[in-house]
Amino acid sequence: MENKSILLLVAYSGAVLADYHYENYKLIDEKLMTWGITLHKGLEYGLSNQIIGLIVCNGIAVLCLRSF
Repeated sequence: MENKSILLLVAYSGAVLADYHYENYKLIDEKLMTWGITLHKGLEYGLSNQIIGLIVCNGIAVLCLRSF
């Protein structure tokens, strides 16, 4: 996660508006938000996180289908 950065560009010209790097985040909520996004996308802990996410997603689908 430390090698991630956010680059904001102007849509028409491609000029760089802002360039944020993880080490520049000062508040804990900024770091937690970044960690939460990578965790949600399955990028944080590799295959084990993706398998757990798949199990949770399938469980939610089963709960939805069984409610009928």
